[in-house]
Amino acid sequence: LKRYKDQYGITVIKNKKNLGFNKAVNVAIKKALQMRADMIMPLDFDLDFSFDFISKLSRIDGDIVAPVLKSKMDGKWFYDYGGRIDWKRGSGSHLIKYSPIRNIGELTTTVDHSKPNWIDFVSGGCTIIKKEVIEKIGYLDEDYFVYWGDADFTIRARDAGFRVVIDGNTVVHHKLEISSQTKNIKKMKISFFDNLTFIKKRIKWYFKPLAYMNIFLF
Repeated sequence: LKRYKDQYGITVIKNKKNLGFNKAVNVAIKKALQMRADMIMPLDFDLDFSFDFISKLSRIDGDIVAPVLKSKMDGKWFYDYGGRIDWKRGSGSHLIKYSPIRNIGELTTTVDHSKPNWIDFVSGGCTIIKKEVIEKIGYLDEDYFVYWGDADFTIRARDAGFRVVIDGNTVVHHKLEISSQTKNIKKMKISFFDNLTFIKKRIKWYFKPLAYMNIFLF
């Protein structure tokens, strides 16, 4: 970045400490809006940038637009078509396929849950967000450190009437290999507390006891 920032007009913001994903992204979003950006795109560092998926996604008719993310779990490729919320248990899952769905087109958060390919949210690490969304619903919720902030943001945008879309024809390689049985205690701890925050903020009061019991048992 130091080598290319002047050549390509890159603005580098170095925070003094680890703020977590949501707070750090908000720092950048505020700077981008000051520079009169029309759209903002948070990007994970471990994406495959060998092809221009940004231009493809920017042409999709949506207020929040994300691609299908391709990753590996336990050495096997899988395709992530967005996230789902269990509104009774306060837990999340993803619409995972082990081969791409051909000619699926676009997936939206307005699809009825009786349909097979319904989603509630999109992942936040490769997502185009129009400035109008930020102006109306605000920034990412900084009460979340890493996890669940993208789900919370997507739900707020959907509830405000914005169109949230996954472009099923654009697949981006997320160069991440995960294990279904993670032993990373630090990650599990962060995920646990962020999940608690989501339950507190988003789950109906009459389902909260079940949700809290579910997460502690998990």
